[in-house]
Order: sequence, then C-alpha cells, then structure tokens
Amino acid sequence: MTTTHHNSKYEIAYGEIVLDLMKDGALINECAAEIGVDADTVRRWRRTHPEFNEVFSLARTCAQAWWEKKARKNLDNPKFNTILWSINMRNSFGYAEHRRIALPDLLNAKSHVQRCDVVIKALMNGDVSAEEALKISKTFVEMARVEEVTELKAIIEKLEAGEGLSEHDKVTIKES
Repeated sequence: MTTTHHNSKYEIAYGEIVLDLMKDGALINECAAEIGVDADTVRRWRRTHPEFNEVFSLARTCAQAWWEKKARKNLDNPKFNTILWSINMRNSFGYAEHRRIALPDLLNAKSHVQRCDVVIKALMNGDVSAEEALKISKTFVEMARVEEVTELKAIIEKLEAGEGLSEHDKVTIKES
C-alpha cells in the first residue's frame, strides 16, 4: 500500500506503517518514501513525537533482526551476497569488523616515534591495513599529548611550590 503525502505533517498511523515495513527489513529511506516524505522529516518526527520515536526504535530493532536472520539462515548458501550484507550492516546498523592485532615489537619501543616506526613496519609487511595503522598512530599521538600535559602540570606544581626546575624540566618546557 503506497500512500503519497507531499507535506511533512505527522500522523500517528505513520508509526505502524514504519513498523510493518521495518519488520520486513526496510530502512529509514524506504519508510520515508512509502509515507511520502524525506528521511530528514522522519528523523525530525523522532525528535518531536515521543510516541513515534518509541515505535521507530522498536522498528529499527526489527529491521536489524530481519537482516541478522538473513545472514544466519544463509550461512551455508554460497549464493548469499555476504559483501552486500556486510556493507549494509556497517552502514545501517554501525557494525564493525574487529580483529586482534599483535605487534610484539611495541613492547620494546621506548618513545612514541619508535612506536610509530613499529606500526609503519607492520603496515609495510602487510600485518595491518592503512586504516588500522592510522587508528593506532592516532592513539600514540593522543598518548603523547596526555604525557606532555601531565609533565607540564608537574612543572607548574613545582614552580607554585617554589621549587627549582631540573634540566629535564627546562628541556620539557622548551620542547612544548
């Protein structure tokens, strides 16, 4: 049943329409098109109509369950398009593929530069993807910032307490 509404006036019946569609795996754009509005309107209704938001949350759970069931029922089906399924799950439901990365050389790295060198080596060897290397490197950068801030706070505390600065403290200040 296709109904066309060229305005964005909310009707309580839209919740049931969305629920019925999403029980069959439909996503927000298909639901919006069926109602005759754009997806942004549906999102606005979620914010402004608590009863619609409640039904939509249930509907989204139903849609995700429908897609998960598709995969479960087709585990042994060589014709099942797992790539399309995976892309849909990542884009529609935030699925992410995780894997454990072992970089034992990180244990011997004494500085953030050495840690980054380990990651670059792993990237060049094909042990990590470019995306994984970038995420790991960003973590190192954040760690370096936290350490620098911690050191600077300790120096400020020394100064406030009237203590003198060590040579290490002076180098830290110069490098910041």
